[in-house]
Amino acid sequence: MSLSASSIEELVAWCASSEALADVRAKARGDFFGYDEPGTVKYMPQAGEVNARERRFLGWFCFNLRLPDGRRPAEMAPDAFLTGQGLASALKSIQQARYVTAIATLVRPGKGVYLQIQDEEFDLVSLMLPVFVIFHSPIRRIKNLIKWEK
Repeated sequence: MSLSASSIEELVAWCASSEALADVRAKARGDFFGYDEPGTVKYMPQAGEVNARERRFLGWFCFNLRLPDGRRPAEMAPDAFLTGQGLASALKSIQQARYVTAIATLVRPGKGVYLQIQDEEFDLVSLMLPVFVIFHSPIRRIKNLIKWEK
């Protein structure tokens, strides 16, 4: 069983609101956003929006943060709404997942996207992802904010 977009949203929503993760989530949020760091953070235009920051945090929290027992928070979520083979399959998918914040280096309409993070490159094959990257790109938003003078 691969995880659908809606099942991932359900996992993330559970991790975002679970009382069992409340203390860990609060500490992780402070670490992720650097609340104890001196100075102020300056985000790229649109990247500092509350919803965008929250989604980045929740992706990192659910799929990258390791709990003291070695599991990731997303591995706890399926227990709340899956059983049997569905649970085992979902856990396997989550354990094999990796959350990255990367830069889209090449968009191939109708084929996929190349992403780069430091020295790694990913080739994501998807018919819909290039459309999303093109229409929801922060770079596209930045271009829309520029007022050209003649």
